[in-house]
Amino acid sequence: MQFVGRKQQIMAETLLIKGGPDYIEININSQPYPHGDNEWDRSWLDSTVVIQLGAFSGTFQANLQTWDFEKLLNEFRVLNSNLEHSFEYEATEQQIGFKCTTDGIGHIELSGQIMDQCGIGNELSFIINLDQSYIPNVIEQLKRINKTFPVLR
Repeated sequence: MQFVGRKQQIMAETLLIKGGPDYIEININSQPYPHGDNEWDRSWLDSTVVIQLGAFSGTFQANLQTWDFEKLLNEFRVLNSNLEHSFEYEATEQQIGFKCTTDGIGHIELSGQIMDQCGIGNELSFIINLDQSYIPNVIEQLKRINKTFPVLR
């Protein structure tokens, strides 16, 4: 870990949610203000989102926060222990959001939207189908993210 000015440079962490050829990959590049004056400033994460969703693919910058990943980890943990659990997730700045529904026997559908610019960007709706065997890997990735970029209160 290094500091360049007041910006913290840390090895990037990645969250990959993949079903078949479709995926959303969130690369967390840095936590720009870990010593900010308030919890809101300290929680920012500079992130790059890479998508492959059907015939659509692209990359965009996203403004995410540490508690977005803490919340997501908690939901996937519940899902891993209860395959009838469904949840809705929306990142604080609303650039990524989805509903996770299950059939109770291991099939999982994530249906949602991504936005390339916070609040004013282009939106893409998506559906990613996966099964329960992907969940432990998602949980491990989220645990690493939360360890590297903890919620700083």
